[in-house]
Amino acid sequence: MEIHLNTPGGRSFISYFSDEHNHPLLNPWLTGLLCGHKFMFKADIGHMINMKKGGISVGQIYRALANQAGGCEYLSFIQRDLYNKIAKQSSPLRKSFLRLCAWRMIRNATSNISKPQFTSMFKKFMLGDYKIDVFHQKWFKMVEEFDVKNKNWILDMYKKRHSWTTTHIRGKFFC
Repeated sequence: MEIHLNTPGGRSFISYFSDEHNHPLLNPWLTGLLCGHKFMFKADIGHMINMKKGGISVGQIYRALANQAGGCEYLSFIQRDLYNKIAKQSSPLRKSFLRLCAWRMIRNATSNISKPQFTSMFKKFMLGDYKIDVFHQKWFKMVEEFDVKNKNWILDMYKKRHSWTTTHIRGKFFC
């Protein structure tokens, strides 16, 4: 490819382009190492997890999947990816929840709604230990009172209520 600069206009243009490869292509069995080629099908993941639960080693699982695919070069992952996926699946943090930061929630309430009374009431929702039906009743009353039912931030917070209200997170482990 040759690129030339047209000085009066300051624009560049391609004067020559060849679409022939000027380097050898990667061996097929190495393509699984390229980031853009790495992925695992959900079916392979499920199959791998079931085999692991059955007591089969990761090496044997990899060889079985490679055998099914017709060889390692036809897999879109390497053996290390299997170890990583198994570690991710069995992580104790996988069953934990992520609670949204109280300080950030209050700051966002203040910046998105800009009504001190709303922020005070929102803090009560965040920290108050209501029954679920009472929470919903009070929430919709507050939304109506401050006329914020069409605010995207309010809609988003209601969708994420399982991550920030004491009402919805009681009894769950957070990290």
